[in-house]
Amino acid sequence: MFLSNPFPYSTSFRNHFLIASILSFIVVFILVFLQPFGSNNFSNPYKNLYFIRYEWICFIVYIFFHLLSKWYYESFKIWKWVEELFFCILYLSVAITLAFIYTEVIINKSPEHLTLSLFLFWFKHMFLGFGLILFVLALFFRHRYASKKNIIKDYVFSTIENEESKKKTILLQGTMKKEILEVVTSQVVYVKSEDNYVTRCAFS
Repeated sequence: MFLSNPFPYSTSFRNHFLIASILSFIVVFILVFLQPFGSNNFSNPYKNLYFIRYEWICFIVYIFFHLLSKWYYESFKIWKWVEELFFCILYLSVAITLAFIYTEVIINKSPEHLTLSLFLFWFKHMFLGFGLILFVLALFFRHRYASKKNIIKDYVFSTIENEESKKKTILLQGTMKKEILEVVTSQVVYVKSEDNYVTRCAFS
């Protein structure tokens, strides 16, 4: 099952800071320019400032869960599709929940609307609206940046390994131990002993 397959994970805070910024910008862009869910009916001189705070919520929640996921990854050295999907769902669920509280308490100034029925209604519409878009984009960017980093890491490791292998040497020593010949293994074709002499064929 694909859920048990490994998913590339990046521990780079810079990468996740960038991902959080992109996702947050998309949220505020949709709210300000597309004005879904009747947000165009919200008339307030500080309307855009109120909307920008949704961006803050999205950004802070992502960074918080990134730090938790990083701790999990470094502790258990595992990150599969099941963990990745759980991360994205949890991130979006918490962000939508905080956005609901912010909307009713700060924007609408109606804390009495913090009821389970209204929350479930809000959650369903927000998840099917914003949530699915952010879910797909989060998976895409997280996979892209993690895969890119792993490719670079593998290339660097392979390069270092090749350089180290070129530097490996062996020492040839006769029974009298009077002379020692140092040979770079990566340059040797063959070594043949002839009586008291050693014939070495190598690349220069």
